[in-house]
Amino acid sequence: TVLVSWRRSRYDAADSLRPLRRGDMVRLRGRLRTPLPPRQPGGFDARRWLIGEHCLLQCSVSKGSDLDVTGHRSPGVFADAVHDARSYTRAALGALYTPAQAAVMTGLLLGDRSAIGDDVMQDFRRSGIMHILAVSGLHAGIILLLVFIPTERFPYALRAVLAATGLWCFAAITGFAPPVTRAAVMGSLAMGGVVLQRPGSTVNALAAAGVIILVLDPLELVGLSFQLSFTAVLGILLFHQRITGALLRPLPRLLRRNTAVQKIAALLALTVGAQTLSLPLLAEAFGEVSPVGLLTNLGAVPLVFVVVTCGVLSVLLFPISGWLAGCFAATSAACLDGILLLSRAIAALPDAALPLPHLPVPLLLGYVIAVLYVSLSHGRLRQKFALVLLTAAAAAILMPLTRDSDDGLLRVTFLDVGQGDAAVITLPNGDAMLIDTGPGGSGGDAGSRSILPWLHRRGTGKLRGMLITHPDEDHRGGAVSVLRGIDVDTVYVGGSWPEEGAAFACDSVMRLRVQGIRDVRSGARIDLSRDVRLFVLSPPPGEDIMADNENSVVLLLLYGRTRFLFTGDADAGAERRIVREWGPLLRADVLKVGHHGSATSSCPAFVLAVRPAHAVISAGRNNRFGHPRAEVLTRLRLAGAHISRTDVEGTVSFLSDGLQVWKESDVR
Repeated sequence: TVLVSWRRSRYDAADSLRPLRRGDMVRLRGRLRTPLPPRQPGGFDARRWLIGEHCLLQCSVSKGSDLDVTGHRSPGVFADAVHDARSYTRAALGALYTPAQAAVMTGLLLGDRSAIGDDVMQDFRRSGIMHILAVSGLHAGIILLLVFIPTERFPYALRAVLAATGLWCFAAITGFAPPVTRAAVMGSLAMGGVVLQRPGSTVNALAAAGVIILVLDPLELVGLSFQLSFTAVLGILLFHQRITGALLRPLPRLLRRNTAVQKIAALLALTVGAQTLSLPLLAEAFGEVSPVGLLTNLGAVPLVFVVVTCGVLSVLLFPISGWLAGCFAATSAACLDGILLLSRAIAALPDAALPLPHLPVPLLLGYVIAVLYVSLSHGRLRQKFALVLLTAAAAAILMPLTRDSDDGLLRVTFLDVGQGDAAVITLPNGDAMLIDTGPGGSGGDAGSRSILPWLHRRGTGKLRGMLITHPDEDHRGGAVSVLRGIDVDTVYVGGSWPEEGAAFACDSVMRLRVQGIRDVRSGARIDLSRDVRLFVLSPPPGEDIMADNENSVVLLLLYGRTRFLFTGDADAGAERRIVREWGPLLRADVLKVGHHGSATSSCPAFVLAVRPAHAVISAGRNNRFGHPRAEVLTRLRLAGAHISRTDVEGTVSFLSDGLQVWKESDVR
């Protein structure tokens, strides 16, 4: 499969694509390329996701005329039926729920989370209930209940056939997502065993489901959904009963026999068992763990059961009785609002999510081996290895929380955030400061997609400061996500921000979440530590300065004898002014090239004054602006700079010991 993307040319706004229908056969003229690996440690692995979606190639189409419709072929009766069912479900959810509720319901019922807001996704992730948005075995269990309860008087064989049919139809509507396919296979095998009077092992059924899925589609093995689904279910099968007993054993006999207490213990054991084997995968995929996740799940999981059950009934009854469908929808919406409020409250707690950097492979292997040994061993040895298990679990959680120190080294990392800027200054003591937050947009912002995962991977749980050079979208787009995902001591800006639009909304969030908002101007100094200082070279002092490209904050970072110069989007006029005011001080080892390598910046006088040994250009791959410009690259090379580009290399990092600067070959 080829993933085709189209970008309208900035020089021809009238250019447009011809409308396409399902089943159209098209001929493309474009450039094929393979998916890229993560452009920075901890970032979104687009290649892995695309391979899981069976997309092995990508193609960019730059003009509407590069796409021709050559014919039409019906996708088939089955594909049309699945498409119609998904379209009907979306329409019913849109009619019965508010837009925000419909977005979450679409994720719960169809597995499509594209319309869910970044704030909701972040709340779910920080509160430890992200898994409820995955269409999983819970949904399959609800389908079984909806079939078995009304057909209680039917012969079991007929009920089993109806239930299996419902399971596989639901799996088809969700696109045969691995968790649902697994549940459908296991459910079908279990019901078939009852019909044939051949009861089997649930672990064997799980293994059979995995083999069937991988035989039909081997690429599922690299998919995170497949991995999390099978490890979570295996953990439940191996540990649920034992954990439940361990939770009830210390209680008085009267409480142990209480039905409510037993159900609470079983629910807690379900969550613990599911996360026992999947914890390493979650740590590697999301870079954080939620210590409060168990308590959140205790309240959220029962509500999810009601939400999904009533949601399915509201969709099924919508064409039959609008009033009855509305009643179920109201119940589902009320419980869904409860989940949203619960996740928001839990996510706002201090240390609701702890960052987890990359875990060493030996530690992960030791953890898994200890877990499996405890699950399979018997007798007193099991108690001894339980201590090993707890020690490994504590090491897996506590060891990453130690600061990743570089033994007196300063690290400056220019993150690959696409067409935008974001740089992290990591001090020798492990503290960090962020300069710019990359672009935002409807497809997610750089804060949640790139910056937070990188910070979590490094074990950074707090920022000393965050500086936004100016309020353009490609520099402040990820600021809100960063502020919601990590504590920030101080936010630095230069000049006044707009009083309307997205920039005003971002400014409002900054002032709400951070007590210290500091307006910095030329001549100001920011002391990050005893040996590391930032000097502000622009914008000029003045009460009426409006933050824009011309007045972009320009910073000079000093550590010992080494210097780093950050220029934001400062244009040639600002550069000439800076040369006049600060000329003798502009010499730098590393220059963050202004305005992504645009011809409007990096004027000859400025480049000659800086004379950088290294020049870093932060730009998006194949961006529509043509950045960086050829004349800028030539100018930098003539000045003796070694050029690094995030659109070519991905994330770029430099280290300094105060005497010299060198480029890090392996960016962690």
